[in-house]
Amino acid sequence: MKILNYIEAINYLNKDKINGLVLIYGEENYLIDYFMDVLKSEYLEIGFEDFNYEKIDSKVSFKHLKESCETIPFGSGKRIVEVRGIDLSRDSMTKNKELLAELKDY
Repeated sequence: MKILNYIEAINYLNKDKINGLVLIYGEENYLIDYFMDVLKSEYLEIGFEDFNYEKIDSKVSFKHLKESCETIPFGSGKRIVEVRGIDLSRDSMTKNKELLAELKDY
């Protein structure tokens, strides 16, 4: 796993090097929203966005997340699954311990 700052992530995106699981985390919601908009515009074919983009909010089960990630892209080579609302602060890591462990193994 490689940890990138915002500028490095945009550079990776511009060079078409983004793949697999990408964790975007930070306090600047504007930057996260902007990065997601750029990611969607770069990787999702026009007209197929509704088929290849899914946004999941907070209380997600690993099973649902896995099924969403393994859905075959329709009319495109990429699919984006965005999960919002999982608190990754040090204090709440134990609360999400099971989900994070499953994600790590996945």
